[in-house]
Amino acid sequence: MTVRWDELGPDGQATVEAAFVALETAARLDRTTGADPVRLSPSAAWAHVTGSVPLPRAVLAAAWLAEPAGRELLAGMLQRAALATGPRVAAAASGGALAERTGDGFRLRLLPARGALDQTWIMIALDRPDPAPTRLTVLPAAGPPESTALTAPVEGTVQLLAETGSGLVRALGDPAATVFLH
Repeated sequence: MTVRWDELGPDGQATVEAAFVALETAARLDRTTGADPVRLSPSAAWAHVTGSVPLPRAVLAAAWLAEPAGRELLAGMLQRAALATGPRVAAAASGGALAERTGDGFRLRLLPARGALDQTWIMIALDRPDPAPTRLTVLPAAGPPESTALTAPVEGTVQLLAETGSGLVRALGDPAATVFLH
């Protein structure tokens, strides 16, 4: 049965108006809170990791939660493009953060900065400095990838100064993370 607006009466019109406002509000909330799962294409993930189109951490985290297989796809792309790779550290079952890790083609150390307790030096000694990697990407077991540009090596070593509490330093200290130099 179809009823016209002017046939509803004041109570019927108020009910319809309230239902319309509720439906519009719910639709607006869905659009603003991202109720639809975030899909991250392989090209978008690669653009983020290479630094050409960085994505907000919230977008990355939502994408990994919505599509966990994307992590394996990104890890495979990084593996093929990497000049050097550092696998997960199985021997570090003690649960503590790593201060040093080695990989195929490099040795990475995390050293506290002497002048500032809230900063950490990331020292990367390269086995083969030519060709030199231009980016460091860490793929933790959980959470979005951490990636940063690298400066040119000096005498085979790349140095970075980062905040101790940054996602990059935490990911590098995570034994379950994989490190890629590309």
